[in-house]
Amino acid sequence: MDEFVDWIRNREYYRDQIQFQRTISARRPETRPCEMEPALTAQLADRGIDQLYAHQINAIEAVRDGRNVVLATPKASVSEPATTTSLSY
Repeated sequence: MDEFVDWIRNREYYRDQIQFQRTISARRPETRPCEMEPALTAQLADRGIDQLYAHQINAIEAVRDGRNVVLATPKASVSEPATTTSLSY
């Protein structure tokens, strides 16, 4: 991830656009409920997802508050519900 951020930082277009970067150490997963449209809840349930991870909910709440969010995880499927939910809000 650090290599990707460095690559972005060195591109003229993105220069000075990254204001904050944080790497969070691995820890036990924490899930929380999240209010979503019933259709989206059903789609996630079809995939076996009944709760989202805390970092996904944090991203959803940030988007709902009008903030820009980049959610990057080593495994793309982990971030997919947050992206789908945020865009569907």
